[in-house]
Amino acid sequence: MMPSTTERCRRLLCTTRFITLATASVQGSPWASTVNYVYRRQTESLLWYSMSDSLHSQNIDHDPNISGSIFRTDLGTSAPPVGLDGIQLSGFARSVPDDEIEVVYEEYYRTNFPDVLTRAQWALPLSDFKKNGKRSFYILTIQRLWLLDLERWSYDKNDQRIEVELPIPDAN
Repeated sequence: MMPSTTERCRRLLCTTRFITLATASVQGSPWASTVNYVYRRQTESLLWYSMSDSLHSQNIDHDPNISGSIFRTDLGTSAPPVGLDGIQLSGFARSVPDDEIEVVYEEYYRTNFPDVLTRAQWALPLSDFKKNGKRSFYILTIQRLWLLDLERWSYDKNDQRIEVELPIPDAN
């Protein structure tokens, strides 16, 4: 039996760790960048950090409208009929201001690395994220979300998406 749309969305957002973001420069040139994110369920948003001077960070500073793609190919029988699943989304991104950094820093590392020892190994210094630091945290608030239409694909092999109403309801 195929999992519900809600179950599929939650599984993908909660267990996939990388999203490819699409941004545009001031001149309109497209750019794709893959970042390690954590899902913020209560606000339907994604949290990640990047180098402050990276191209996608500069693009977000110019235009906060971005889109992204999350895709997994390792789901086997948990994602019938093809063992894969994916989400495409769009929304608004913003850099996290200094007065929110400490809370976001703790949330990101606690969520991304639940084990205390692993977290300590991977955590960068908080000062890297403060004003004039070389890294910045970003939050993407999801405005629209589409899920791979696996039922349609199993019927006629057409690669389609279905829009999912937000906020995503809790699975029962």
